[in-house]
Amino acid sequence: MRSPVPHSHPSPHCSHPAPSRYSLPVPPSSSSPPAEHADTDLERVGLTLGLPPAPRAALPPLPLTLLHACLSTLVVCLSFASARALWPTLAALVVVWLALPALICAAYPLAASLLREELRRVCGRAWLQLRLAAPLAAAAAAFSLAAWHVAKRPLGLPPVSTRERLASFGLSDSAPWADVFLIVWLTLVNPLMEEFFWRVYLMQLFLARWRDSRFCRHPHGGTIAAGLAASAFYAAYHVPVVASVAPLPLALLAGVGLVAIGGAFQLLTQRGYLIVSIGLHMSADLVVGMVLADIVWADFPLRYR
Repeated sequence: MRSPVPHSHPSPHCSHPAPSRYSLPVPPSSSSPPAEHADTDLERVGLTLGLPPAPRAALPPLPLTLLHACLSTLVVCLSFASARALWPTLAALVVVWLALPALICAAYPLAASLLREELRRVCGRAWLQLRLAAPLAAAAAAFSLAAWHVAKRPLGLPPVSTRERLASFGLSDSAPWADVFLIVWLTLVNPLMEEFFWRVYLMQLFLARWRDSRFCRHPHGGTIAAGLAASAFYAAYHVPVVASVAPLPLALLAGVGLVAIGGAFQLLTQRGYLIVSIGLHMSADLVVGMVLADIVWADFPLRYR
């Protein structure tokens, strides 16, 4: 008697076995692993957003990011310090801080996604941040202006040559509208661009590369390394600016101080207080504008002469 032929086990040599209601589901392809099996936070973000795996390849190459970080210093050295061209320098910095990041984000979608997520995070609780930023910025500006007014004569500030150097950039009491425009630009526009570029854009690109590193054997070494790198590049571009109107030792001292200031702004931003950082940056740049007016204008209320 012939034994019945089983129907539930297709031949192993069959290239296209018939589907069965007892068949197991096909596992996901290795080219698109589920987000829960991703190795790093960066991979989880990319997979959650539906982007292809190996997200580090979707980020700008590190040499490109480093070159972009150096462009501000290069522009200032060539256009501002060498050519004494103030207004072309401001226009070139807009390109470096806004136009180039937009192009890079268009070319690397994961970078754009990371920036959107970070901006959403650090701009949260906007009303609370504004309520914190307003008094802190006002107090910082008042303290800094009072310190300048009290300490400038004993410290011999500003140097005698500063007024003549500023005049070479077109900043003098004979052209007040240029001075006013620069002060408004420094106070209202420049802090917004700088905080976006240094504290959000550049920091996120560095952090995406170095998040898992253990810089100085610290558990958050990648974040520390990214913050120090962004703050160092931020301070570096200011050194030729200050050196153009003040002695080099004073410019180098200002650069060291700006690393610390940039680190403080970066810490605020990492804590989710970008708007507070912008407010404090605005107050600092307002003080710089008032000091410039004090040097350039003979009838300015602070009158350093």
